[in-house]
Amino acid sequence: MPEIEFRDSFPHDERGSQNILLDTTGAIMKLTEMPQKDMIHLWVGPEGGWSESERKKMKENGFIFVRF
Repeated sequence: MPEIEFRDSFPHDERGSQNILLDTTGAIMKLTEMPQKDMIHLWVGPEGGWSESERKKMKENGFIFVRF
């Protein structure tokens, strides 16, 4: 069963995990096209969207940007 957490900071570097950011600037990808990791952190943004500074920090931390 998926676990839902509300966070106000990035998770620590967890081996075997992947951060996936839902964003309008992201690519359309199938789940099978993404790196296969043991754990996935799916980030859903605020109603107004992510700020440019948030996007920059997430890119620097290896997030994959996707959209539906």
